[in-house]
Amino acid sequence: MVRSSTQLGADKDIKSVCADLQQHARLALENFGRKWDGKYRKIRPIWEAAWLELMAFMDFNEHIRRMVYTTSPVETWHRVLPKATKAKGVFVSEDAFQSKQKN
Repeated sequence: MVRSSTQLGADKDIKSVCADLQQHARLALENFGRKWDGKYRKIRPIWEAAWLELMAFMDFNEHIRRMVYTTSPVETWHRVLPKATKAKGVFVSEDAFQSKQKN
């Protein structure tokens, strides 16, 4: 949503627009409208039209949302997997496990 909204604004205003869009409540969206509707009247209606879907998305836990943030969940998985397995050190093979059982 932020990416599509910034396409409607001037380059010099993008940082300010993004900072205002990233607020967490409906009140923030209304405040955004009061500040930017005069200059960018198309941005707030886009957010309002998608509001229910965005709020439903927020019901997912942080890890699921992080996977969805990217346009390619597979790329996210390949980025997250090494981080999760790096702390494990070495994974014991089935052969090593069976030889320990014999001793």
